[in-house]
Amino acid sequence: MGRVVEDRLLRNRVGVFRDRFDAAEKLAEFLREYGGREDALILAVPAGGVPVGYVLSKKLDLPLDKKIIFSYGLKATECFVTLPVIESVSKKYDLAYLVLPTEEKGADETAIFKALKRFKFLTVRAEAPLSLSRLYMYLHAADLLLIYKKSPNIVVSSTVALCLGSGCPIVINRSRYTETLGREVFIYRDPWELKSILERILSGKLTVDFETVSRVLEEHSPEKVARRILGSACARLASQTA
Repeated sequence: MGRVVEDRLLRNRVGVFRDRFDAAEKLAEFLREYGGREDALILAVPAGGVPVGYVLSKKLDLPLDKKIIFSYGLKATECFVTLPVIESVSKKYDLAYLVLPTEEKGADETAIFKALKRFKFLTVRAEAPLSLSRLYMYLHAADLLLIYKKSPNIVVSSTVALCLGSGCPIVINRSRYTETLGREVFIYRDPWELKSILERILSGKLTVDFETVSRVLEEHSPEKVARRILGSACARLASQTA
């Protein structure tokens, strides 16, 4: 027989928590006696309960009832092209797809509304500006980071550079953004390959190559990048004054 656990001091009070993540932190402390128990399971009810479930799952080392696909980028509608594939994967895995756009201005609210109405697993949350610590909280809670971008000119993905250190699997479409990327991310060429990659990551059959990720992070550390830039500048200056 189940029982309801509550803090009676919080009854009829408002403004108790800063946000859902703050609520989850306090709830995790309140429920810590259940941490690591094999007979305990977190049921995160979409959409408001899912972010709370993220934190509880990590803090209490308990399984979360949903797989989490996370997207972070300029506009929410950029990644909507992947929704049919995610819908197909959702038939095999109980999942939630959380999209955090970093740019609210010019958002196509009609397209977002239609997508939310059709795809029940989708959540779009406006949380800009997003601090790095908050972004990494999302990344640590997610099963994978899904990126979809088209760019005829830019060849460096700032999102990948920003998120790679989290250890969260990064799945990105093949484009000019991926010209300098290798095994540190999972690159897909078409919807069929995307579906295969998503299913293998969610099943645990495909995992991050942490050795490659560590090497890439080391090669692109601020110190080494600064040395390369300074070395190049000094060499150019020397050639001009010779």
